[in-house]
Amino acid sequence: MVSISKTGISGQMLNAVRSPYYSVNYCVRFNSFYTEWFCVSGGLMQGYTLFPLFFNLYLDDLVKYMKALDVGITYAMRKYVSCYMLMTLYY
Repeated sequence: MVSISKTGISGQMLNAVRSPYYSVNYCVRFNSFYTEWFCVSGGLMQGYTLFPLFFNLYLDDLVKYMKALDVGITYAMRKYVSCYMLMTLYY
């Protein structure tokens, strides 16, 4: 959630995005058996509609980090840092 607050989202909007993640408890069903309930404090919920936004924010931070370290993938004498740049190789 740190990446979201870096974008300028704050106050009630930030609380609305965070709220599904407070006090989240799960159990796992395997065949007809269920585990004990346990608390999940990290990760993303499956099917959460804001997942694409969270993923893009994570990738944005990752690309900035890679650029700062001057690392990436070299192909045909050119260094590619972002996924977008890599996709341009095939189109």
